Amino acid sequence: MSPRLSAQNYKTLKNTVELPHYTPAAHASGIVHLGIGAFHKAHQAVYTDTLLHVAGGDWRIQAVSLRQPTARDQLNPQNGLYTLLTKTDSALHWRIIGAVEAVWVARENPQAVINLLAQPAIKVVTLTITEKGYCQIQGALDLSHPDIQQDLHNPANPTTMPGFIVAACAHRMRNQQPGFTLLSCDNLAHNGRVTRAVILAFAEHIDAALAQWINHNIAFCSSMVDRIVPATTAEDRTAINTYLGLDDHASVVSEPFSQWIIEDNFCNDRPHWELAGALIVKDVTPYENLKLRLLNGGHSLLAYIGFLLGYDFIHQAMGNANLRQLLQLFMDTEVTPVIAAPEGIDMEQYKATICARFANSLVPYKTTQVASDGSQKLPQRWLATAKELIAKQQQPTIIPFALAAWLRYLTGVTESGQAYTVNDPQAEQLTALARAYHPQHAPDIQPLLAATGIFSRELLSQNEFMEGLERWLASIHTQGMEASLGRFLLST
Repeated sequence: MSPRLSAQNYKTLKNTVELPHYTPAAHASGIVHLGIGAFHKAHQAVYTDTLLHVAGGDWRIQAVSLRQPTARDQLNPQNGLYTLLTKTDSALHWRIIGAVEAVWVARENPQAVINLLAQPAIKVVTLTITEKGYCQIQGALDLSHPDIQQDLHNPANPTTMPGFIVAACAHRMRNQQPGFTLLSCDNLAHNGRVTRAVILAFAEHIDAALAQWINHNIAFCSSMVDRIVPATTAEDRTAINTYLGLDDHASVVSEPFSQWIIEDNFCNDRPHWELAGALIVKDVTPYENLKLRLLNGGHSLLAYIGFLLGYDFIHQAMGNANLRQLLQLFMDTEVTPVIAAPEGIDMEQYKATICARFANSLVPYKTTQVASDGSQKLPQRWLATAKELIAKQQQPTIIPFALAAWLRYLTGVTESGQAYTVNDPQAEQLTALARAYHPQHAPDIQPLLAATGIFSRELLSQNEFMEGLERWLASIHTQGMEASLGRFLLST
């Protein structure tokens, strides 16, 4: 068995592995990250690693896993070091990342995490907790959420992001310490505003004076993040370890493309991530819309329809000529008319880049991974576009078809009768209702539509839109996805 990657041996690696151009242990931490996972390790931590090389500073990361010890058990024995392998069809690149100092497990010691967040040296707190980690409904705190109720009744023993942040702010307020900047890096529209809303609402239920302190001392930044980071497989890890000659339990794989757009709304010292390639802007919204509507919206379209066509991976779905045509039509005829390209972005080139990234077979992204949490993702990815098209007197047709595919996906049963797990916060209820619906035997679709919570009253009143959705859902149920997709393209 090879020795484990660590601070004691990483410098012995072969020259073709890019090593940190700084001594990690010589830099203290100024960032806490909540929700460490593969994406953070392949994105924000990489920008920070590059920054430490370019400009130095005490900006290493104390990472927190809110629930599971996996990341802690992988990284702490390796002194926070891990390998990032970037892949294209023509090149591989290995890089050791040294930006993470340590990983904490919140559930094991909540007070230790609160104390960590309350340290004056921590100037920035970043988040990748997924859409459901905000415990929100349409941008407002979900007070009925059981985890929020738990934290409101036990503020010294939190489990959620709002609970931990508010507890740390209470500690800072009591000790007359400065605030920090909270920077969301999740695929959530206006993520900084949503973070601010849920934090202030939570604090108001704890202490009005604390909410006022947060309002004056904590800054909230939106950001837009973009990099395809599939789940690392056992085969990936074996190949990486063989190449290194060391065992790395925390390696990640990604595409080379990476983008980070950050709102300039910091309240104190900050990492100069722009030196590492990030873009600091006054308003993230145009970049956010571009990515959420085109890239994330297209990703979801490929995921649901591709899965129902029998594809395990996104790049396989891109190999289907009909589905590739549908993706292009979605981008050209339904998304492009309602979004403005930010300055410096060539829309046609951006869309071409999306297609090339989706087709990268060396970064195999599972359709089921992209298809997770649809009830949380689709309002931003599809419905916002539909609403704007309708407002412009343009009737969307691809979005109703895609929504029909999602509702069929919620049944958890393939066309051949094989069961699969639907990963969604509302999976139990939605799967039961999706299975109860059938256009011939139980044609009432309203209970399923209502239970999703994603359809506004305004959209439900759009007869042409809803009729299209119901018509294509019936077709997918009775004729299958392949035949339905062919018929749909012939009708456009």
